[in-house]
Amino acid sequence: MSSIARYLPAVGLLVTMSAAAFQPPTPEMGALARGFALPGVGRLHVLQAGTSDVHLELGSYNEFEVRDSGGESITVDGEDARLLAQFHIGLGDGWDAGVGLPFLIQGGGYLDGLIQNWHSTFGLPNAGRQYAPSNRYLYRYTVDGQTRLNVAHSSNHVGDMQLDLGRRLASNLALRGMVKLPTGDTTISLATVPGAVHCGSTMA
Repeated sequence: MSSIARYLPAVGLLVTMSAAAFQPPTPEMGALARGFALPGVGRLHVLQAGTSDVHLELGSYNEFEVRDSGGESITVDGEDARLLAQFHIGLGDGWDAGVGLPFLIQGGGYLDGLIQNWHSTFGLPNAGRQYAPSNRYLYRYTVDGQTRLNVAHSSNHVGDMQLDLGRRLASNLALRGMVKLPTGDTTISLATVPGAVHCGSTMA
């Protein structure tokens, strides 16, 4: 996908709840990017052997972009809420491991009106939101008249499972690797790439 698809204007609201030490929130990403194990700020600590923690994270993400250029056309208009449950356990010798599973509610933008009013109040551009149908859910991508993506239905579903392994390098430095498994339903989830396993790493 060329530069026309590199859209990132969005508004994210994030609430985190953790039963253990501070953990950086998972980066909020658009629906088309979420299916990949993109690097983010990892956990800042590695658990001691025999200890564990549970982390719950609730986020809402609203995105809108319409572009048409050089035979390509993309419409990105939607909103989702995500509840992410993560469990980590210390393995000893400076290692820990974790598993995370998100539940996604994808649909139209109930925050559309709030965002437009915010932009109007402070004189910010609306990127054409005011001309689009309210509460619409549409992800469409066409190239030379051929539709490559067309999703216009909302859904509630379990997303892709993510496994991670952490290694303490110093008292305040850790290296983490992650694997994202395609456990989500590919027929309804933009965040699941059929049959694909994605790997990534991060240092914190």
